[in-house]
Amino acid sequence: MRRFDGLIFVNVTPQNNFWGIPDSYFFFGPNWGALESKRSSTASRRVHQEYYVNLLNSMSYARFLHPGNEKEILDEMEYLFSK
Repeated sequence: MRRFDGLIFVNVTPQNNFWGIPDSYFFFGPNWGALESKRSSTASRRVHQEYYVNLLNSMSYARFLHPGNEKEILDEMEYLFSK
């Protein structure tokens, strides 16, 4: 990702995923966050996903990501990384 040079991105596979834990994590210097990818803003959410996204967001940054909010999420990440 040219926008975030030096970003480490980790995608959790279904085989090693705990129920409800977001499926993607990123690390950028001292900052980190989690993303739970959805096909759309109305896609169903699994049990506990809302809980874990809110918990991780209270610690650093976490969001539900879908095609309709991709630019907004990237802008938020850019702001987070600039701190």
